[in-house]
Amino acid sequence: MKKIVFFLLLFSILAAGEALAATNHYWSGGDPDNNLINDPDNYWDDKGVPGQDDNVFIGRPDYYAVCNENVTDFQVKEFTIAKEKNGLCQLDMSGGSISVAEMFFIAKESNNGVEGVLNISGGTISSGSWFNIGSRNKGTVNMTGGLIDVGTKLAMGMYVDASGVLNLDGGTVQAQTLQIEGQSTTEPTKINISYGTLKLEGDKVSDVLSFVSAGKIVSTTSYDVTASYDSNLDQTLVTAPEPATLAFLSAGFFALRKKRRS
Repeated sequence: MKKIVFFLLLFSILAAGEALAATNHYWSGGDPDNNLINDPDNYWDDKGVPGQDDNVFIGRPDYYAVCNENVTDFQVKEFTIAKEKNGLCQLDMSGGSISVAEMFFIAKESNNGVEGVLNISGGTISSGSWFNIGSRNKGTVNMTGGLIDVGTKLAMGMYVDASGVLNLDGGTVQAQTLQIEGQSTTEPTKINISYGTLKLEGDKVSDVLSFVSAGKIVSTTSYDVTASYDSNLDQTLVTAPEPATLAFLSAGFFALRKKRRS
């Protein structure tokens, strides 16, 4: 009787471990009119929508995945845009949320010709660990809105011939730390910042200014990159804003013109 109970217990433990094992879900294509990542009829190699213990790979070139306001919460273990296949692999995000327990990768492997792109205009992406832009190849984030909440490090252009570009034209990226490497000799790794905001935990002003001096953080407006530390929030804020005095004078000038015309 004791042996039967032992074997039943062992079977239950093994079954539970098997149930928790991560499954790799590969995006295999999409109908241009229906390519939402959370649609159970869509393109996950007939495995259904990935769950919170699964790994996701947006890996088929020219078939772009979409996350929008219809996606309330998409939770996975690890998320990769562009892993093994040649060509452009892309995720377009305008709303909803993607929660990644561990790492988020863009261009994870060093396969020739692969490129990963994230276009985000709204919604929230959160990672429990690193957020990698151009891990081993070319990765790009075009951001005009929304939030990217990085659990630990925002890492760019890390290994092999990698390059990573963050075009921060709106929205907010927040992380504990920032590492901008850039291994490619032909594709510069950098943050282009205009109307977006980068927030880093702690006093990282000197680190940011070093990146600015090295041409790795660049303003694409007519105004310089600024980095300021808020001791109350224990946070460094990086922007390229129009100076407040100029903005005030400009607003006053146009208000005066409007008053004279009326």
